Amino acid sequence: MKASPEPRNGRIGIMTRQELAILTGWDNRRFSGWAARDCLVRVGRNQYDGDRTIRRILDWNDHARQVSQWGGDPNDSAVNPARERHAAMAAQRRINEIRLARLEGQMFDMADIKQMWGAIMIAVRQMVLAIPARCAAELPHLTRHDLAVMERECSEILRMNSLANPEHGPLPEPKEVRA
Repeated sequence: MKASPEPRNGRIGIMTRQELAILTGWDNRRFSGWAARDCLVRVGRNQYDGDRTIRRILDWNDHARQVSQWGGDPNDSAVNPARERHAAMAAQRRINEIRLARLEGQMFDMADIKQMWGAIMIAVRQMVLAIPARCAAELPHLTRHDLAVMERECSEILRMNSLANPEHGPLPEPKEVRA
């Protein structure tokens, strides 16, 4: 048995319990403690994967350090009042920023914008659909076919807009013209 195991190709490899104890400086009691924490990676009788065992021990130590630093599991907000308080303060600060932006006129409520633009879009839609009827009154030489083409084109333009804005509802299908 060697005094201390030498890494092979930058890896520790398979180790016996005695080699692992020499490398880490553990006694039997400490060895049993790491076994109880499920940090020892056993690969055979009295053989352990040194690399994975050391990685598990380091991970366990990092987790234990975080738990002691935060006073509980750092990932569990129910156990961590400091983190929970910090999150509540951040949320309150964000709410106050939004209120201030609204008061200063830098931010608007989306419902108000939709209501305002909805009325504008309805008015534009009505005006565009009235174009063929207004043209028929002003231009008596247009045939029914010409007016139907105008109505179809106006409806198609509005239909493209309603696909982008489905809130305003579908447009009626254009009427077919008999020649």
